[in-house]
Amino acid sequence: EVGTQGNRLRILYLDDEPAPLLAQLIALGLKPGVDVEVLDREFDLLRLRLDKNVVPLAVAAARHVSVMPAPALAVQMDELPVGSRVRVVEIEGRGKHQRRMLDMGFVPGAEVTVMRKAPLGDPIEYRVKGTAVALRQKDASSILVEELENG
Repeated sequence: EVGTQGNRLRILYLDDEPAPLLAQLIALGLKPGVDVEVLDREFDLLRLRLDKNVVPLAVAAARHVSVMPAPALAVQMDELPVGSRVRVVEIEGRGKHQRRMLDMGFVPGAEVTVMRKAPLGDPIEYRVKGTAVALRQKDASSILVEELENG
């Protein structure tokens, strides 16, 4: 169910009727493209996290908000602990650096496992497409990834 605690949702659109409700939703900061997190639901009231604010929203009003699951949050690959399994989302930067990362197999959609880190944290060994690749922390930080579900 959409109102389940912990769900991250992206607002697709708001019903334009009734107009006073639409104005209230917009005043709360709810608009298409905005991501919210359901903190909890008590009776007929939802508490949503919107940026750094907590916004109360009546379940009846929420029925006028169309949502979809929000995309996973992308993180820099160098921030992950050993053992993490992730999927490449994007490579920041252009030119030779980006081409080098792509040539090593760090293409959008590729699954990567963090294998080990050197004692001082640099370099970091990853497994991508069955191959072990060591990257400097600086290079790994340019690769944005999303964590995969365990299992």
